[in-house]
Amino acid sequence: DHADTVTVTVADDEGNTAAGSGDAGVAFADQAPSLTMTKTPSVGFVPEPGGTVTFAVEAENTSVEPVTLTSLVDSVYGDLLDAENAAVSANTCPAQPTLIPAGGTFSCSFDAYLAGDAGDPDHFDSVTITVADDEGNTTTGSDGATVAFGDVAPHVDVAKGASPATVPEPGAMVTFSVTAANTSAEPVTLASLMDDVYGDLHNGRP
Repeated sequence: DHADTVTVTVADDEGNTAAGSGDAGVAFADQAPSLTMTKTPSVGFVPEPGGTVTFAVEAENTSVEPVTLTSLVDSVYGDLLDAENAAVSANTCPAQPTLIPAGGTFSCSFDAYLAGDAGDPDHFDSVTITVADDEGNTTTGSDGATVAFGDVAPHVDVAKGASPATVPEPGAMVTFSVTAANTSAEPVTLASLMDDVYGDLHNGRP
C-alpha cells in the first residue's frame, strides 16, 4: 500500500511551538485484464468445390498493464500456437511474441483449405485467445469468420469422330464416336444428347 505522513508545526506569538502529524494509506486494487479480438478472412466466398483462405487474427491488449498470451485455439483448426499443426499452413502465430504490452497488439495469420459446394452451409469458425496478467488473472476473447461457397457453372468439351471419314457413293455405314469430357469443378449428369441429323441419341435412358 502507498503510505505517507504529513507533519504540521505551529508557533504562537510568544514563540511557543507545537507539532502534529497524520498518516494516510492508499491500497492498490487489482484490475482484471481486458482485450478485443478480431478474425478476418481474406475473401468472403470461395468457388465450389473449395479453396484456400487466409485468416488474419488480431488481439489488442486494452488492459492497463502487459499481458501474456497463454492460448490461441481455432474451433475448427485447433491450436494455432502449435507450429506442427497440420490442419493449417503458412501459420505465423507460433512465431509472434507472447508478451503483449498495454495498448499493444498481437497479430498473426494462417491459411486453411475450405471444402464445400454452392448451397452447402457457409463455413464458420472462431478463434479464442486467452491472456494472463502478472497477478495471474486471465481473460478470453473470441471472434468468428464466415466464408460462403460460390456457384460455378458446369463446362463440357465434346468431340465427335467418324469412321471411315470417306464413303463411296451412293453411301455406306459409318460409325460415329462421341466423347464428352467434364471439365467442371464437380460431377455433372447427362441431361441430353442430340444429333442435328439423327435426333435424340440418349433416348431418355438414365
